[in-house]
Amino acid sequence: MDCETFNRGRYGTYVGFYVVINDEYGEERKVLTKHCHSRADGYLGCQVDVGFDASTGEWIVLE
Repeated sequence: MDCETFNRGRYGTYVGFYVVINDEYGEERKVLTKHCHSRADGYLGCQVDVGFDASTGEWIVLE
């Protein structure tokens, strides 16, 4: 995984991750998750579970 940061002012910097998704057609897609983590520690270079929130259209790292 790769990551991207977003600064939310007084709330600090949050991290979103680029993940590779294998869809139902066997194709790989690279998507950006919601910026909801304050640190990238323990996520970079790892395999993680992600979920899709259809109501917001966001991918979220599941812990």
